Amino acid sequence: MASSTDATRLRVCVLAKANPFIWVHHYVNAFRRHCDVITAGTSLSAEDLERMGRGHLAHLVRPNDIDTEINNIETLLERLPVGWRPDLIVTIQSGSQPVERIDWVTCPTAYISIDTWHDFAELIHALPYDFVFAAQREFAGHFTAAGHRNAHWLPLACDPEAHYPVAIEKEFDVGFVGSVDRSLHAGRAERLNRLAEHFSVFVGSALDSAGMCAAFSRARLGFNSSIAQDVNMRVFEVMAMGIPILTNRDADVNGLLDLFADAEHVIAYTDDTLINLAARYLSDAAARDRIAARGRAAVLEHHTYDVRVRHLIDVISAQVNWEALRERPLLRARGSLMDYLPTVPGHVADFDMSAGISKYALRRAGAARVTGLACETADAAVRHHLYDAVVEGDVIERESNAFDTVLLCSSAAGSVLPDSVHRVHRLLRPGGTIVAGLSARDGVSIGGSQMPEAVWRALEQCGFAMLRLELVETAHDDDIAMYATARKRTRTLKEIARGVYTRNPVPGLILDEVLSRLP
Repeated sequence: MASSTDATRLRVCVLAKANPFIWVHHYVNAFRRHCDVITAGTSLSAEDLERMGRGHLAHLVRPNDIDTEINNIETLLERLPVGWRPDLIVTIQSGSQPVERIDWVTCPTAYISIDTWHDFAELIHALPYDFVFAAQREFAGHFTAAGHRNAHWLPLACDPEAHYPVAIEKEFDVGFVGSVDRSLHAGRAERLNRLAEHFSVFVGSALDSAGMCAAFSRARLGFNSSIAQDVNMRVFEVMAMGIPILTNRDADVNGLLDLFADAEHVIAYTDDTLINLAARYLSDAAARDRIAARGRAAVLEHHTYDVRVRHLIDVISAQVNWEALRERPLLRARGSLMDYLPTVPGHVADFDMSAGISKYALRRAGAARVTGLACETADAAVRHHLYDAVVEGDVIERESNAFDTVLLCSSAAGSVLPDSVHRVHRLLRPGGTIVAGLSARDGVSIGGSQMPEAVWRALEQCGFAMLRLELVETAHDDDIAMYATARKRTRTLKEIARGVYTRNPVPGLILDEVLSRLP
């Protein structure tokens, strides 16, 4: 589905809290260099800055182009300039509230998740988006397990305009800038204390970009200790400053040693090797200079925010036709099954050939391929022309995990819940979407009423993460009375959180409390 449209022509709306101290600032600058960008959302407040210990840096905060809370898609579209239609909407994790009804737009949407380990509710908040990009490699898989079809690893990066070498005298053996608050960073604080027993150590915090570069440049080795085995911002930033970085090896869980070679780009330590490695490299200036030069060259070539933005756009462009999307109304209608099709439907199957939508209509809606599944349909041969292919017989065994989107419609024969929904779950790839048109009979058959909660509950019990369920008020008994869309999940949020924190307990985070807060 790739289009020849040049990325520089894309209009991108970025939703995030304006924050000059984290990844938001660098991503926005990179998007602006490649696209026509409008940012929307609130800014850091005076209370935010004081809580962060950065009240003295308030002058660095710049408001978004649209400086207001964006709670829902209608608010956003009302505030955009007249005639400015977004090709792509990108939400960047920044502490803002989820944008309701983001999936009502027909342009692609993307969610960039950074510290997912800190808020597992993001696995739900990101669910309505067409694409998810996780900064930590393991969480790309967790997003897929939670119901996201297009989940990708997009590591953090450096910004050469903000992270650069400073020609300054080396005063310390080891330098670190960041939090050492023991409520979350006890391990980091203990490692720095161990280093301070043997070497001269500088620790700074709440610095602006120039101050951070100068502080690290005063040290012969830069230190890093990520909290959750993550490849954090500091890895890329210190390398861009031309400082050899001593960083925790267990971050290889999230791809550290796939991105960089140990002893060539970084110095990867364990608790057992920390002191010996520091002593070894502090006694070998040539080795430090070699690692610093190779590390800086690697991040400037492969790991800038410009590289990340180009990759994000390339991933999306491979699956959408920008020109075709621009021809659609920006907001979805809500009157037929087609209106609930994902923006990127992929390989679509029509379960029991019940939807009766032609391959031509589905291709215009972005489908890559359309298959009819003749589960119980008697006149399958008559309908062959509607599909690229028709599968008859035991479709569940032959087509398990084969489809990105499955259409399911109620018929006069009876309810499709829950048996057909269970079968659709097996047909879909992880993260695939069920688009269902259900009759009033479906609600009655499972809940004794037409209440949508009964249908919602039934879909969740069949292994789906719900996106939307809408009633049709004018429906009769045999009509479609409600439309439901949901994504196939293979694990619940609680299962994912329990697995992550059991493997890697994070100081200051109590598993039972984390689980109790999950939706």
